[in-house]
Amino acid sequence: MANGNTDNGAATAATATTAIAPKKQPSLYARKLLQKLSTLHPNASLESRQTIASWMVFNRKKCEGMGEGLLLSMENAVATGEGSSNDSSSATAAATTARLMLLLKILHQVQLSNCPTVSSAATAGVEGDVDKWTKSSQLRTRLGEIVILPLWKALASSLSNMSSTNGGDTN
Repeated sequence: MANGNTDNGAATAATATTAIAPKKQPSLYARKLLQKLSTLHPNASLESRQTIASWMVFNRKKCEGMGEGLLLSMENAVATGEGSSNDSSSATAAATTARLMLLLKILHQVQLSNCPTVSSAATAGVEGDVDKWTKSSQLRTRLGEIVILPLWKALASSLSNMSSTNGGDTN
């Protein structure tokens, strides 16, 4: 009988662990990116966005983690917007949209980082920019495959929610 209780307890513990286990822990670079993004205000300055974009390009070999971090940040922004009270639904929708726009601006900055046509032709390091541009192509491609479409969909949904909450108050 005692052996039966032990097995049942082990089965219950395994079931509880299985119920919690499907949520995989983010990779190291996804966690680092999430930490950096969580410190940013939605109206972050261009310099702040450029700093994060430069960090992402510098760590370009960890592009899977960067994509995972951006997706998790996007999911957190959407979940925060959905989990709030109905009293401030318009303000929450605006905050969610602002957060998603921040992610889009950072992604845009990463996509344009070290672009030889964007940098000044008068600078002496044009060849260096071409080399950096080529080296970061895998990051740009991977972020495009992983992040852009879900981000656009989340932003469209957020804008739709914002217009429906604002549109419902007017004639």
